[in-house]
Amino acid sequence: MMIVLIVCEARNDRNLRDDKGAMEDYDKAIELDPNYASAYYLRAELHYQQSNYQGAFEDADRSIQLDPDYPSAYYQRGQARSELGDYEGAIKDYEQAIQLTPSNFCGYYNWAELYSDLGYARANLGDYQGAIKDYNTAIQKDPSRIRYCSTYNNRGNARYNLGDYEGAIEDYSKEISFYKNGYNNAVYYINRGNAYNDLRNYQKAIEDYNHAIKIADKYPDVYEYRGLTRYQVGDKLGAIEDLEKAADLYQHGGFVEYYQEALNLIQSFNVTDKDAIIEDIQEIPETVNDSPTEVETTNKSAANPPILNNRVEDTNKENSQGISEKD
Repeated sequence: MMIVLIVCEARNDRNLRDDKGAMEDYDKAIELDPNYASAYYLRAELHYQQSNYQGAFEDADRSIQLDPDYPSAYYQRGQARSELGDYEGAIKDYEQAIQLTPSNFCGYYNWAELYSDLGYARANLGDYQGAIKDYNTAIQKDPSRIRYCSTYNNRGNARYNLGDYEGAIEDYSKEISFYKNGYNNAVYYINRGNAYNDLRNYQKAIEDYNHAIKIADKYPDVYEYRGLTRYQVGDKLGAIEDLEKAADLYQHGGFVEYYQEALNLIQSFNVTDKDAIIEDIQEIPETVNDSPTEVETTNKSAANPPILNNRVEDTNKENSQGISEKD
């Protein structure tokens, strides 16, 4: 009885945004009963929301050892594994959670999240067809909650990677329709702009980049994308202006390599060898961050790939939708 009261106190702490107090309560509950699976699971969830993915994995793993039929613990361990880059392990955990979750389950996660996360893990292993199948299931099983999972955006990314740019545009448009001017919509506008770009509909691409800049004007890659697209339509001055802005943001963010690449692109616009320009354009960085921030760019490999947005609630915790404590 005492442990139940302590866990309830932790729940109250979390509702009051007192994560430190909640963590202390979970620690106390586990100290009183080291075999209490729910306490490990709830602490794993808190670790996860604090971006302590290794801690989340270890606690969820311990919870499963104590209760092998605990579906929420498998889902939590799968999320932690996904964040740690173990997508194969995440897929196994999500599939186990699906098998154990009753059809009338009502808890922290829902079918839309479960299948969307499963699809995301498959996509990160390059199984885009399998990912699309999972995203379709998520949409069919839980259409009322799908707007909180970025499922249409992620399915659009999978379609994009399969060369189905028109299908990708359809999905990005659906995602945009949920939140007309939401901050995460910058991601979706950029992704749709990139798809339009691949279809050589440069005007539509520029319009989407414009929308993204209105929402997140300190995001360097979108200026780079728009600058390169402006060059394609003959607006050389506009292209240079955008690339200079991108270079400034890269420099202020400490991204020296991308800053130099932006400068190289500007210089390339002053040469007459078109092949040299195209070669430079192919070197722009790939953005794989989950949500546009002031400067958040990682690896590069293609001209204008989609931004891989997984879950709104994981990347923008302060304004997340649908977050509730697991029951």
